[in-house]
Amino acid sequence: MRNISFLLGAGFSVNQGYPVAYKLAQAITSLKYGDFIVSAAGNVAPTPDGRDIWTLGSYKLAKECLLELIKLYDKRYPGNFNYEEFYDFLTLTEETKFSDDELAILRKCINEDGWYKDLLNLRSDLIKIFTQIVSWKISDGGEDKFYSSNVVSDFSRQKYVGFLTLVRHFKDEGNLLNFHTLNHDLFLESLRYTEEFGGEMSDGFTDDTQYYEDSDGYDKKLLKFTNEYPSNIRLFKLHGSFNIIPFHGDGHVTDYVKFPWRTDLTNIKKRDKQGDILDFTNYHSDFLSGTIFKKSRYAEPKYFGVMLSHLERNLSESDKLIIIGYGCLDSGINRIIDEKLKTGVPIYVVDPGPSPAVLDFVAQKGAKLIEKTPENITLEDFDEN
Repeated sequence: MRNISFLLGAGFSVNQGYPVAYKLAQAITSLKYGDFIVSAAGNVAPTPDGRDIWTLGSYKLAKECLLELIKLYDKRYPGNFNYEEFYDFLTLTEETKFSDDELAILRKCINEDGWYKDLLNLRSDLIKIFTQIVSWKISDGGEDKFYSSNVVSDFSRQKYVGFLTLVRHFKDEGNLLNFHTLNHDLFLESLRYTEEFGGEMSDGFTDDTQYYEDSDGYDKKLLKFTNEYPSNIRLFKLHGSFNIIPFHGDGHVTDYVKFPWRTDLTNIKKRDKQGDILDFTNYHSDFLSGTIFKKSRYAEPKYFGVMLSHLERNLSESDKLIIIGYGCLDSGINRIIDEKLKTGVPIYVVDPGPSPAVLDFVAQKGAKLIEKTPENITLEDFDEN
């Protein structure tokens, strides 16, 4: 049995209709005030008629401030808006390092007698709203984010036929397949319902009745991260996912849980003998963002640190590494590949339009570049007959 590692980036989901970087940037920078609301609970939702009569109080100020900052940032870097760099700007800029233009926008919201008395609380809401905007705009061609049906569309099958054929081939050989993905989307998980995957994908979350949500009038059982992988096809979400959230108890993260579509994240509870525990801090899924900020979270012990440990161990035991749709710009991931992948292990990079960073990575690693999409790849591309 061979150990075959995959590393998937945002480019893997493009065939399904997910936006490439510049389209995602356009979707964010073109936002207008009436395009979405922020509810009293802090949740972002699109408005169908372009009118916002719901965002009130502090969130109204934060929303206006965020849109002004996005406009300013986009004007400063015309045609080069990067949502992860903007996230770094929101999270990491020291108060004394903001420019005069930025401070002018922020100070409109900060008042000793107003909603925001200091930058700390304002910044928290700006990040909360922006994170939800990113989650909203990363969706497929049908604006889907969750794939609850066990039926994969004919469109998806065709657009990933080469990839699925490769998976079936490796699976039929009895190999161990480790899928490491940097994506937040859930499209890869939906492919478990194909006959090629055969429903055998495990992601470390198991059925645990400790966690539930009951806003619809019945208990909706949630899955808890237990780090158990019973199948030979395994999934590791290195940067988190749109359906994963931390649960806080006693002031710290106690577990990570996975939730289905239409779950009220402010109403997730943990069963306890002395009374159920409610986590009031959750508003949106927990996924890593920021080119710099996310690296500070790689060592978190409850989930992200575990994911990186799996990547390190799996690479050290790999007989083949297949990279699909990864732009090779994450220095932390590149370092792990450098340090953990054994010398001589073949590397295959699938990218129909490789960037200079990808070409440089291929040259440095002596990798085989396959300038195709997941639809067009063949077994022969990977020296498989």
